[in-house]
Amino acid sequence: MTTRRTFLKTLGAGGVAFAAPGFMTGGAPKGRGAVVMGGGAIGNMPDYWGNTYTDDTYRHNGRWQKYSGYCTDVFFKAAMDFMAGAPDGRNAPFFCCLPTNVVHWPHNIAEECVKPYRGRVPDRRATLYGMLADLDENIGRLLRFLADRGLENDTVLIFLSDNGTGFGAEFDAQGFVKDGFNAGMRGSKGTVYEGGHRVPCFVRWPGGGIGGGRDIPDLAAHIDLFPTLLALCGLEKGEGGAFDGASLAPLLDGRAAAGPERTLFVHNQRVDEPIKGKEWAAMTSRWRLVDGRERAGPRRPASRSAKRPRAARSSRRRTPGSRSRTST
Repeated sequence: MTTRRTFLKTLGAGGVAFAAPGFMTGGAPKGRGAVVMGGGAIGNMPDYWGNTYTDDTYRHNGRWQKYSGYCTDVFFKAAMDFMAGAPDGRNAPFFCCLPTNVVHWPHNIAEECVKPYRGRVPDRRATLYGMLADLDENIGRLLRFLADRGLENDTVLIFLSDNGTGFGAEFDAQGFVKDGFNAGMRGSKGTVYEGGHRVPCFVRWPGGGIGGGRDIPDLAAHIDLFPTLLALCGLEKGEGGAFDGASLAPLLDGRAAAGPERTLFVHNQRVDEPIKGKEWAAMTSRWRLVDGRERAGPRRPASRSAKRPRAARSSRRRTPGSRSRTST
């Protein structure tokens, strides 16, 4: 199983996959260029006291350091400074992980970012949109940076998020959207319906023939990212166990029209002690089995699984209790 520890160890100085070809690694452990907040989000208990998203104190290479500016701007600047610091400034390979604090609650953001949306949608959705607008500006800065430094064609750029919306829509008691936008999906962050865990994943690599204008409908998960990156970079995984995920490279570069059929699981615990069978969904390319009771297509309303007993039985044979493939 590829855990975060395994991933970072592989990226590190003693690892094989990225370190052997000379990759600089950033957004990784102490001493490798990381600028990190103190908890899972700014303001969490382990974070630096008094952080409010602006002019905060974050850890840099394991030491607390004061920064000026909004958190998203700080993190993107740190990432670009890291990439600019490659040994020859242009040609050395690097790995950079850039997780941001946005759009986590509370929605602290300058009013100038919120103004275009204020009064057009509920206030907490307006502040969410303001945070997204600032994130979008920073992604534009990053793309310009890569282009200006001649890195654009040789850089695999991946954008994705970690869970469904928390404030982008209003939902009824069954998780259906009453107001707002949720891409036609049921459920929000913290649920095992599609809207709770289905997220965008954009991959761009101009020099490798991976660009825009194409949607890949195959079922995929975060466990696929590591083997995909290794395949795209032409690297060996080194010694260790097998991956839970699979490389998406053949789908991305067009060598395969479709991937093999697979079954993935999501489950939501969010408790101190895991509870067997608590809030789960089994997913295939065609069906979702939710908590063993409801069956739905990826964007179809749920119905009782008795209408499709064969699909339900097949998913139940793999249901969590022994092991799950993904989690939210």
